[in-house]
Amino acid sequence: ELIVYPNPTSGILTLESAISNPKVCSVSIFNALGMLLEFTKWDQTLNNSIQFNLDHFREGVYFMRVESEKENKLIKFVVTR
Repeated sequence: ELIVYPNPTSGILTLESAISNPKVCSVSIFNALGMLLEFTKWDQTLNNSIQFNLDHFREGVYFMRVESEKENKLIKFVVTR
C-alpha cells in the first residue's frame, strides 16, 4: 500500500510504502493537463519513504504515478498556498 501525505500539501509531500516486499519503482508527477513535471527512481529496499519539495508548484490538482514491474498506481493530490 502507498500513502501520500499531507494531502493537500503546501510544500513537502511524502510518499510512503507499507508493503512487505519492497522494490524499485519509478515515480512521475503530472499536472492536470498530463504534462510530466518530475520523475525519479525510488528504491524501496533502501528507504520506505521519499519526499518531494513542491514549493515551485502552483496551486492545483496533480497526479503521481508509481510504477513497478508488477503494478501501477495513480494518486491524486492537491497543492495549496
